[in-house]
Amino acid sequence: MNDQQTGGSPSGSSGTGGGLRKVLDHWRIALVTMVVTVIGVVVTAVGVAWAIGSDIFGLTRVDGAPPQETPPIASTTPDPGPSPTPGSQSECFTQPAAQNPVACSEDHKYEALNDPGPDGCSIGSATEFLGGTAGIDVLVPEVQVETIGETCVLTVPMEAVAGTAAGVLDTDQDAAWRACTNAHAGKLVVPCSEPHTGEFVGWDLSSGSTPLERCNTAAATYLGADPGPLDDRIRVTIEPDADTPTPCLLSTTRTNLGIPVVLRNLSDWGFTVTSLD
Repeated sequence: MNDQQTGGSPSGSSGTGGGLRKVLDHWRIALVTMVVTVIGVVVTAVGVAWAIGSDIFGLTRVDGAPPQETPPIASTTPDPGPSPTPGSQSECFTQPAAQNPVACSEDHKYEALNDPGPDGCSIGSATEFLGGTAGIDVLVPEVQVETIGETCVLTVPMEAVAGTAAGVLDTDQDAAWRACTNAHAGKLVVPCSEPHTGEFVGWDLSSGSTPLERCNTAAATYLGADPGPLDDRIRVTIEPDADTPTPCLLSTTRTNLGIPVVLRNLSDWGFTVTSLD
């Protein structure tokens, strides 16, 4: 009997210990699984946070994708639109007395000088509007101005023109607006766009002691340099006819020779006068 009790004790202790080890193993596995899960959740959270932070602060994302730009906040300030160009605010008309307004890009005969300046509605103001210098640039008689109501209206020298006249004297379209003469054909005043032997120059009556000195001074201003180098082709003369726009004239040395260029601010001093015969 004693032998059975002595032999049974180890067997019972072994069974109890084996059960305990199984319980401990189960908890170890559960604990490891929980730790791995927690680590995975943390890593995932960190990745998401880094991606969001990268988008917000412009950092490089862990997935290699470029950072996304934050959309700009819409402005509440109204867009002023493109800046106006010279003459873009002009008003143009096809009929006299500022009637039948049209866009200045269309054919028209009349144009409003919305801001004629301190001289009011005058040829001087029109000259400045056209891009010239009042008292120096001389316009053909067909260019006229008239106050209609509160509007200063300019009449263009041709049948019609497309585009605003503002600044035209500073372009290569200026010849039709400038006053010239054709002594060879007996025409006292013609547009400089037609064959001509002389070009009228405005002058300052207060400069110089004689008319010819005043005309020489005005001619140098008109040409942009002293007219001396042109004396083999062009001379400064005084036109005695009272019906001319101005008595000061840059003309060819012979009346059968024509001027092929506009002399205002002359750039090609090597031009050749042409025969009008």
